[in-house]
Amino acid sequence: MGDDNIGVITEDCYYRDQHDMAMEERVKVNYDHPNLIDHDLLFHHLQLLKAGKSIDLFQYDYTQHIRKRETIFSA
Repeated sequence: MGDDNIGVITEDCYYRDQHDMAMEERVKVNYDHPNLIDHDLLFHHLQLLKAGKSIDLFQYDYTQHIRKRETIFSA
């Protein structure tokens, strides 16, 4: 992105994937709880971006409560 540019990464991209749970269980999860955010992955991605590398950023599907992987942010 360069020294004169900034980017915004929403923490919503780091909700933990719930694909291994039945939908009936996914809808019961408290998505406001901090443990639902994968902060380790967020920190790792920030380190990669700082080093000038690209990341595969997840797009969270709120209807299915799962992550969708796509490269939507490149350094």
